[in-house]
Amino acid sequence: MNRFLSKQIAKATNSSGDIDVFRLCELVSGAYEEMDNDRWRTDRAVSLMAEEHHQLNEELEHAVSDLKVQNLWFEAALENISQALCLFDGEQRLLVCNDRYATMYGLSRELLKPGVTLREILEYRIANGFYAGANPEDYIQQIIDWADCGVRSQKTLELSDGRVIEVTHEPMSGGGWLTTHEDITVRKKAETLNLRLARIVEDSVNEIYVFDTETLKFLQVNVSACKNLGYSLEEMYDLTPLDLKPEYTPEAFEDVIAPLKRGEKDYIRFETVHRRKDGSHYDVEVILQQIRSENRPVFAAIIEDITERKKTETLNLRLARIVEDSINEIYVFDSQTLKFLQVNASACKNLGYTIEELYGLTPVDLKPDYTREAFEDIIAPLKRGEEDYIRFETVHRRKDGSHYDVEIILQQIRSENRPVFAAIIEDITERKLAEAEKNRAEARIRHMAHHDTLTGLPNRVLFNDRLEQAVIRTRAAGEMVSVLCLDLDHFKEVNDTLGHARGDQLLTQVASRIKSCISETDTFSRIGGDEFAILQSDITEPGDAATLAQNIVDASSEPYFLDDHEIFVGTSIGIAVCGQSDCDIEPDDLLRNADLALCNTKAEARGTYIFYKEEIDNQLKARKVLESDIRRALKQGQFEVHYQPQVNAIDNSIAGAEALLRWNHPTRGPISPAEFIPLAEETGLIFAISDFVLRSACRDAAAWARIKLAVNLSPVQFRRPGVAELVSNVLRETGFPPERLELEITEGALLLDTDATIAALTELKSLGVSIAMDDFGTGYSSLGYLRRFPFDKLKIDRNFIKDLGQSTEANAIVQAVISLAKSLGMRANAEGVESFLQADILRIEGCDELQGFFFGKPMPATEFEALLQSGLPLRPAISADKDLAASEKISCPSIASSA
Repeated sequence: MNRFLSKQIAKATNSSGDIDVFRLCELVSGAYEEMDNDRWRTDRAVSLMAEEHHQLNEELEHAVSDLKVQNLWFEAALENISQALCLFDGEQRLLVCNDRYATMYGLSRELLKPGVTLREILEYRIANGFYAGANPEDYIQQIIDWADCGVRSQKTLELSDGRVIEVTHEPMSGGGWLTTHEDITVRKKAETLNLRLARIVEDSVNEIYVFDTETLKFLQVNVSACKNLGYSLEEMYDLTPLDLKPEYTPEAFEDVIAPLKRGEKDYIRFETVHRRKDGSHYDVEVILQQIRSENRPVFAAIIEDITERKKTETLNLRLARIVEDSINEIYVFDSQTLKFLQVNASACKNLGYTIEELYGLTPVDLKPDYTREAFEDIIAPLKRGEEDYIRFETVHRRKDGSHYDVEIILQQIRSENRPVFAAIIEDITERKLAEAEKNRAEARIRHMAHHDTLTGLPNRVLFNDRLEQAVIRTRAAGEMVSVLCLDLDHFKEVNDTLGHARGDQLLTQVASRIKSCISETDTFSRIGGDEFAILQSDITEPGDAATLAQNIVDASSEPYFLDDHEIFVGTSIGIAVCGQSDCDIEPDDLLRNADLALCNTKAEARGTYIFYKEEIDNQLKARKVLESDIRRALKQGQFEVHYQPQVNAIDNSIAGAEALLRWNHPTRGPISPAEFIPLAEETGLIFAISDFVLRSACRDAAAWARIKLAVNLSPVQFRRPGVAELVSNVLRETGFPPERLELEITEGALLLDTDATIAALTELKSLGVSIAMDDFGTGYSSLGYLRRFPFDKLKIDRNFIKDLGQSTEANAIVQAVISLAKSLGMRANAEGVESFLQADILRIEGCDELQGFFFGKPMPATEFEALLQSGLPLRPAISADKDLAASEKISCPSIASSA
């Protein structure tokens, strides 16, 4: 109050310090009046405030009630959303989360209280196996760093149990963040499956289309559709199935798809033809189905190119016709009951049964050689899967009881998902008869090849073989063996005066007498002409040989009666003995020693016998000198290669040339290969000689016309590997075509190591060269080798040619050999042709090539090349001197044989 009055007095005091009472009263009265107004206003404000407070209380109660409802709705929404949800503040502390979050990660509600940190939650998850990584701390730090990144982001987590969780991170403006966690495992699997299915569709070899049900426009096509039809993807989207199917009109195609539109069928399958962009057609099978895509019906089609299947079906039909029309019997029978399930017409025809009768039989009913048990043993390997097929020969019995030979090929196959047996049966009656005849012919040829046709005695080939075996036994046992060479005295005079027919009679009688003088263990052989040889393999001293020789001389001195003629001929004998003191002698040397002794006998005293007595040292020295000369000849180039023409038997044109080795010794003059080649083979020098001959011949012939070049190989070359490599190297270095090279081998090469020789010859054949057997008929078991070795040509030995036209036996042998060559698909070459008669007979018998002095002797490369360049057929050398030809036969051998 004092402050109020003091304030009013101050206002009423004038400048002189006096108080204006009236002014004071006015001021006081006005102040009181204003105070009354203030009081009223205050009361009014208080009244309004009370009302507003009451109203605010009511609004607050309503807001709290609404907030409670909203909170209930929030909690319900939080717990019912499909995602797990959690809210963290700026300090990485949990504000709120739903139960799905706890369930998703296996978290307890006790852990998930507001205020728990993100690290604590992650450590709990790791402790409970929700992380299987190697570095859990790194994992925790990565999650924390990601939560603090401050930008909206999304992350996919793969839990240890295989679940895939998609986490969405939403930063809050005031700090902290909101994350949602959604289990997308099923979705991911579906997406993966859809991708795989899409890839399968895209990569399918079949064409796959989706097209509209109304417009029929293609909506989707795969790569195979574009590839097979030749259209681009954009071009395909402008087409309809009708553009690909020339067989269908729009109406016809609508009829096809109508059942699908009406829902009467789930799918349809049909075959038709598709037309490519280039206009070509191909067979297809279509599987068509109506499906829904983007809430509308569409057609999906899978198209398979069945061109090959159609071809296969056509082929099967043809095969079925072939089976039915086959001349062979064909059966299908049950693997358990053995009952026939299917038979062809030939089976009925050959066996004499109707098809109904055969369906009541089994294979055992047709095979008199087999019981049911024996036949089961035959087919057991097929049932066990041990063999793909079996082949065997047996006999079939017809309905009328007659038998015939058959060859059966039997195989287990599947038919209508069960195992059955299929059999192809060939009637081999004619083949069996042909084989029997062939065997008899081969036996005759084999006997003729190793026996003298006139006397039936072993020939030189067989004698040499037995001599070699005897010497081997002698070396092993320290026993003694002797060789006697025999020659009839004055036999030529008998031939010249009485004729060849009586000469043959005389040889037959001589053979019979001498045979009566020898023991069963001795080998008595006709070497040729009137020359014979005896091998004694069971003597104990040289006197045993002398006794046999004297008995033969005495028996031969008795007269021979040839028709009305009484003939006296003596026998001269040379003897060589191999015993303990000289068991290292070679069989050929032993025979040669006996022959030298025979020469001495004929020169000194016919009609008796002489033992071989020349010192062995002289022979050894001569061999050493010859070996040195061979080595020197190789170094100094003394060897030459000459060429003897091989002519076409039909027109005498030159078909080939045989390369023949020549040695003109600087002091001795020409030396026959027969003299130095055996030594070269023994010492190994044959390999260098062979290389020289092959290389020289290929080099010379490379520039000639395209004729065959025949080069001999020594049997020794097959004793070590590398013969094919030598030939290959020479062909490559000289540029000589392999198809023009013909390699000649004698049977000596085949007797060494059959398997190794077959391998070597097969390797040579693989180079493209031809293989010829030289001197055919002089070896042992030649026919057996013809079946095993890859020969292209047989060369008939000159020993069979020389008597051709003069001896029926010689004619028969040559005819048989040529026929044998033809039957085996080989060419035949006759060497040693020396007369018009021989050439004419060989042509008539079908010999392919002729070779010998009758057509031309071996000549140097320059002469032979000039002969080729003339282009003229060879004129036979009819006036050739027979003695000259005989001498050339000795001087013209190639590496392994005479030309």
